[in-house]
Amino acid sequence: MNFIPRWLQSNFPVKLGLFILASLLWFLVVTERSYESVLKIPIRIEGLPENKCLLKSVADIAEVKVKARGKSLLQLRLISKSYLFLDVSKISDEGSIKLRTEHVVIPRGLEVTPIDIINPDSITIELDDLAEIQVPIRPQIKTIPSPGYTVLGHIELEPSSVTVKGPRSLLTNYKAIESAPAEMKDIRRNTAMLLDLMLPEMFGVTVTPTKINALVRVERLGERTIIGVPIKVTNSPRRRRITLQPSSVDIKITGGVSVIAELTLNDLTASVDYNDYHPGRGNSVKINITSSKPVDIVRFDPEEVNLIVRRL
Repeated sequence: MNFIPRWLQSNFPVKLGLFILASLLWFLVVTERSYESVLKIPIRIEGLPENKCLLKSVADIAEVKVKARGKSLLQLRLISKSYLFLDVSKISDEGSIKLRTEHVVIPRGLEVTPIDIINPDSITIELDDLAEIQVPIRPQIKTIPSPGYTVLGHIELEPSSVTVKGPRSLLTNYKAIESAPAEMKDIRRNTAMLLDLMLPEMFGVTVTPTKINALVRVERLGERTIIGVPIKVTNSPRRRRITLQPSSVDIKITGGVSVIAELTLNDLTASVDYNDYHPGRGNSVKINITSSKPVDIVRFDPEEVNLIVRRL
């Protein structure tokens, strides 16, 4: 006890007890006095119809001047459940509410009296119809398969859409929601990932859920040539007989081995557009190739055909 002065070491327990007793008496005297103080209490919105919502944010804290006994003031600061309520049940679209002390709610049993609202003086309320829409998700995933592998089709999302809820006027042009950017590199098997969504930075707008599951299907890369795909003519005029030379095309494709193994002539479309036919420049027209399956067109032969057109 070298840190205690010599005069205090004598009868230390007695002196310590007297000090504590004096402190308690002082505390009791202080807490029985009345004081004026400014408190910061939360603002609550009440009476909001189920089909309405706030269009713009409002102040969430009010500064309230109160008169209270010390012990009640202490309780209010330590375990405050007081708040200031705003009843918006009578507002249809827009209105201003003057803040009054009657709006302040004090827990029972506390000797606290609100005497003035310091800030804010009033609050403007703007309401809108509450709307709920379903929007698709646009994944921002960069997929880089290992050499000799390919990604099959589109990225599978679960769920593929989300619920967006908020003021109707803010959701009018809201068409889709994007995922946070992500990257999958050197993948050679089906790969799943949990994606965060890019949530809108608009007041009162919520998105459910905020995370989705994404699945990228990967397979070994295969190659195949489809022989004799018939060529069709689009935009053909009336009273014309059109003959193609040749009438079919051979198409070389690459894709997932399971996809190209099941691919048939009906999955590939070869066509020429009659509007590309200009006899003055020659009879040759370029062929267009499309596929209903997720494959890549490597090349096709021939790339052009001759159109022989006769009037009927």
